[in-house]
Amino acid sequence: MNLKKIYFLFLVLFFYYILSPAILIKYYQINEISSDSIRYVIDSYHNKYLSDVPNIYKFIGERLYLYKKIQNENYKYYEIFSISFLFIFLFILYSCFKNNKLTHPRFVVKDYKFIFTFVSILCIFFLLKDLILIINYYYSAKIILREELYELINNRKTYLNILIFSSVINFKFNKKLSYFSYLLILLYDVLSLSRYSIFILVILHYFANIDFNQKNIVKWFYFFFIICSVIFYRIIIQNRHILTFFLDSFDVRLGSEITFENLKNINIQNFFLENIKFILRDFFYLDFLNINFLYKKDFPIFSARGIDTIICYFFVFIIYIISLFILIINIKICVEFINCSVIFLLISLFRGNFVHNLNFVIKLYLLVLFIQWLIKILRQLKLKVA
Repeated sequence: MNLKKIYFLFLVLFFYYILSPAILIKYYQINEISSDSIRYVIDSYHNKYLSDVPNIYKFIGERLYLYKKIQNENYKYYEIFSISFLFIFLFILYSCFKNNKLTHPRFVVKDYKFIFTFVSILCIFFLLKDLILIINYYYSAKIILREELYELINNRKTYLNILIFSSVINFKFNKKLSYFSYLLILLYDVLSLSRYSIFILVILHYFANIDFNQKNIVKWFYFFFIICSVIFYRIIIQNRHILTFFLDSFDVRLGSEITFENLKNINIQNFFLENIKFILRDFFYLDFLNINFLYKKDFPIFSARGIDTIICYFFVFIIYIISLFILIINIKICVEFINCSVIFLLISLFRGNFVHNLNFVIKLYLLVLFIQWLIKILRQLKLKVA
């Protein structure tokens, strides 16, 4: 993969998830917005009296009020420490690509083409089932509520992520199936009032399959147009202020502040115990209850930041990252799979549970290897019968 693409994506994500919340907070501090004035904005918003409230406060007022309640002077040291993980990750990627540690040929085994096609078809079946559920909800519900839709399709993301991976990997040799998968994923996101899946899909498709050069400048223009459409379509549909574009990044920042507060209150023994319980639940699906580092009483649950999850589950992260490197270096699949994994994990560093997503990539890797081994066994049995 061209390292320029990785640098470009890293800088965009860094600006949105790290710098933009810091800029908004600095603006709030410079203008000395008091808790009372922010509280007034929230009350005005809920009572629909917005004529005398500046636009900048309408969308950010409630977040600033929550930030005012949880801000901690020591967080800046945690922020510097956690951001260092981002640059360490970037340096590791640079070293691996420069030393060809992550270089895979295009489909070293022909079976992998069949495997990713088979996996895509299987995931399409599950996606169609969920689409039927969503369409039935639209027919039966008097008012379409996003919360009810999310509850309806809760915990159904794994097959969707697998479909995104397999359809992007399939693109070079089975475009029709990939386009059909893309269309279904788009339909799913539009009907579920979501953006996550199509956002990840578009980024993976372009960064894994389209070279970053002057020859493909038109294709990259389409990329920026599609990304802008994905980002702003819900803002337009729901008639929100344009600055609500920054709400997601601010929510991630608030989640990080709460995570820092919870980490301060845990001792090393319980920290180690949480890591053990996490890997038993995450990898082995055993029923263990973990501390929710994003939980704070009387606060909503905000989105996780990937670098925070690395710190929370550091021992699990070490086990996962070493396991993934052993797989990648010793068992070759295809360059498209590696490209998708790198981009997916880079995005997860800024938003999402990075450690859990590492587990997803490892298990997908193992699933592909298992199916390939199964095909090999079936071939041998067929030869014996013949």
